[in-house]
Amino acid sequence: MINIFLVLNFAICALGLVQIQLNHFFVDFNGPISQLLPNCVGVDTDFGVYLTDSNYSALQTFSKLQQNAVKTTMSIDNSTLFTLPSATSFVSVAASFSIRCSTSPYPITDMFLIFTDYKDSVDENSVSINVRTLSVTYGWVLTCGFVRFCETPTEFGFNCDQHCLPVNDMYFCYTCDGFGRKLCCDKNDVNQSDCSYNGYTGPTPSTTTVMSSTNCNGSSAKENAYFWSMIGLAILSAILLLLLIIALGWLFLRRKELKEDESSKEEKNKPKNSKASRESRPVSRNSGRRSRRPYYIDDHYFENQGYDDDTLADEWVEPMPRRVARV
Repeated sequence: MINIFLVLNFAICALGLVQIQLNHFFVDFNGPISQLLPNCVGVDTDFGVYLTDSNYSALQTFSKLQQNAVKTTMSIDNSTLFTLPSATSFVSVAASFSIRCSTSPYPITDMFLIFTDYKDSVDENSVSINVRTLSVTYGWVLTCGFVRFCETPTEFGFNCDQHCLPVNDMYFCYTCDGFGRKLCCDKNDVNQSDCSYNGYTGPTPSTTTVMSSTNCNGSSAKENAYFWSMIGLAILSAILLLLLIIALGWLFLRRKELKEDESSKEEKNKPKNSKASRESRPVSRNSGRRSRRPYYIDDHYFENQGYDDDTLADEWVEPMPRRVARV
């Protein structure tokens, strides 16, 4: 039987993605905006959030129009969500705030550095912090919420490429902490050194550090062999099914051909129609004439008759010549 849990674990390893969300933006200008833009009554603002890593960059912007220039603070209610499509060695999040006024040809813009993280850091499955940072030029204060999390609760690490699944079978028993480290079950029959049940003499699992067997690339050879054997079995099943469909199709076509051959043989062996035979028979020239009976002489005329010349002369009648019609 296929271990669905193990297959899903391998699928998760291939789909580990890091997601970063920022929300509740609040900017304090340390005074009214009109101090920076004199003679301005209303201003338009643009707020942008930049995300950059070693392979990817993205920008999300939000605008607020016709804001009162006497404001000293401004909040941006929108939230941002970034998904890192591939593994990276660092992540950096920055923001920019721009103020425009119709009486000034140039906007006022300042930058904030919100968050920077590197691959060497040990990260939990989900990190949520409140950020407070100052702008580079004017010293504006930006506060926001920052959440960095993996797509599934079994993923850990900087690139969410480390995995830990709780296990409780006949050999081992352990759970996972927030950093993906294995925690042995608190049972009397479980060894706290390797999380195995007492009496188990099989191979000892890897150490329970975050870079140990929780990593997809650090899976045991047995799990890898099992996974690829299941993949091979699925491919073999698909091939056998395809061959079965081809064989059934060939048998169907062969049976149809045999039926057609039998039908053609029966047509050839049928007797010809008598009417057709008569029509095909050549017509004789005399077929339209009535058949004549053969001539015969009744011998009673010759009984007790004498054959003298007078009798024959009286009896003889000159036959009339017959006319033969030409056809």
